Amino acid sequence: MDVSFPKDIAEATGKPSCPVEGLALTPAQTGKTKPSSILPIEVLYVVGDTAGTDAHGIGTQLAADSGIKCADLILHRS
Repeated sequence: MDVSFPKDIAEATGKPSCPVEGLALTPAQTGKTKPSSILPIEVLYVVGDTAGTDAHGIGTQLAADSGIKCADLILHRS
């Protein structure tokens, strides 16, 4: 188990308020092969421009579409 706190993220990124943008992707994880918003840990999800296999757009539009589609997945999960 790896435990981290906001101060650890701030130190790692050099950003005082700890924003982290994007997932660590490989070249094979683009387009339709991006990580799903649904993670293998129960009720853990990710959104953003690097997550969501069916999100579209560029930049902010892509991140927003990923979030909207993930919200729909959560609201309609069985």
